[in-house]
Amino acid sequence: MRNLFYLIERFHLLIALLILEGIALALLRKDNVYQDSIIGNASASVSGQINTARNNVVQYFDLKDENKRLANENIFLLSQLNYEKKIPIDSTLPSQSETALFDYIVAQVIDNDVTQSVNYLMINKGAKDGVERGLGVVTGSGVVGIVTHVSNNYSLVMSAISTKSRISVKHKGTDAFGNLTWDGTDPWRLSVDNVSKTNTVAKGDTFYTAGYSNFFPPEIPTAIVTDVEQDPSTSFLYIDVVLAYDMDKLNYVYIVKSKDKPQIDSLKSLILN
Repeated sequence: MRNLFYLIERFHLLIALLILEGIALALLRKDNVYQDSIIGNASASVSGQINTARNNVVQYFDLKDENKRLANENIFLLSQLNYEKKIPIDSTLPSQSETALFDYIVAQVIDNDVTQSVNYLMINKGAKDGVERGLGVVTGSGVVGIVTHVSNNYSLVMSAISTKSRISVKHKGTDAFGNLTWDGTDPWRLSVDNVSKTNTVAKGDTFYTAGYSNFFPPEIPTAIVTDVEQDPSTSFLYIDVVLAYDMDKLNYVYIVKSKDKPQIDSLKSLILN
């Protein structure tokens, strides 16, 4: 505290000058549209440069984690290639038949929130890149969320850490199906519901995407079990899980485009109508 008073006493003229300049700029922006535009653009430019420099420093120190993420991405892509090749040797399908069920668009995460009840990520791909509302988003390590809003160059993705999110998952080992949900409290603690007590689920087990929807390919690791309890009031287990990756450390993601989505959506529209 003593040092603080010393600094204020020593630089009080400079501090007063900066405060007065700030007030002058605020008044100038308030009463003059042109000057407001010039100052706003300059501020945005400086802010962008500062954020870019900060991101460069952060990415440099995150190289170890980034290399690990890239390795996981490679495993993910290889698993998708293997999945697409699962055709019996004696299949009557033509050798040039289109067997790939999903396409992928790579995007960079430019904003990511985990502090709200419904959290969103912003990615740098939009309508001009083929992104649409309702597409799933994944990483090589798990499920990220669903695209909810799209502009020409950017998209918003509702995160799995959202009270409105509900993702179908399957337990590795028992093949029991459930739903990955979040109650809005601890962003690092999610749960899987609707899993019957007749299934054996243990701490450390993994849940994968169920493959029921056209949002996500099947067999993507999604969540890891941290605790299991029996709910005495129901016939289901109470399962605590964490995501299979760190949501707040995402840099790149894959937007999933199912090639069967138009047909599925068309059939669903007939039911709804």
